[in-house]
Order: sequence, then structure tokens, then C-alpha cells
Amino acid sequence: MINQNKTRWFMLALVAAGVTMFFLSLKQNNQPSNKVALQEVVQDPVPSPAIVTSPEGGQETGFAVQVYSFGDKNRAQAALTNLKNNGYKAYLVISDLGPKGIWYRVRIGGLQNELQARAMLNEVRKIYHSGFIVKPKK
Repeated sequence: MINQNKTRWFMLALVAAGVTMFFLSLKQNNQPSNKVALQEVVQDPVPSPAIVTSPEGGQETGFAVQVYSFGDKNRAQAALTNLKNNGYKAYLVISDLGPKGIWYRVRIGGLQNELQARAMLNEVRKIYHSGFIVKPKK
């Protein structure tokens, strides 16, 4: 009898844990994600019909590492300031994606070749857990 009660309580606890995890996963899926997927992209992710303004200070030369992309200008400015304060040659690219709105891309630039870009990408991912390489436009 005691073993049956323990087994029932154990099963009840497992079911309760499963139900809790199910509802937590639903809650997480409904929240917008601000994380950038860890992937390497070797072309600018902005679709061709999009209008991209010049980066601040004309710093976009050579390869770059895009660390963040935000729809919120204040978040982009905060990320930009953080990167600059940590010694990176960071700049902002403003992209008008039409119906998707305006996006603010925070990048680290001035990288002369793909080898430097990969080294910077590895460094950035260790600290900021995001980023991908953007090749220079021809």
C-alpha cells in the first residue's frame, strides 16, 4: 500500500512537471525574441529592394561583423555605445525594409579580409553570443 502511494505521488509529480513545462514553453514562444541567431552570412541580409542609408561616418569599408539588428533605435544606440566603449570600431547602418519598417544594424567594421572578419566574429560571439560576417558590396 505504501509503495502504491509513493508511485502515485511520483506519477502525479511527473505529470505536474510536464504540464508546467508545456505552459512555460507556450509562454516563451509568444514573446518576441530579440536574440540574433548564431549563423554566418557572407552577404548583406538586406533584400535588394530595401533602401540602406550610409553608415555613420562612412566607416563601412571591407568586411564587417554584424553583431545586432534592432527595430528600436534606442536599443541599437545602446548596443553601439557598448561596443564603442569596449574598443570596437562599431557603426550603425539604417535599413528601410518597407513593410517591415526601419531596422538599425550594429556592425563592427574596418576588417580588411575574411580572415580578420572570422577572427573578429569568434571574439564577438564569445562576448555577445551573436553575430555574422558581412562581405563588402562590389
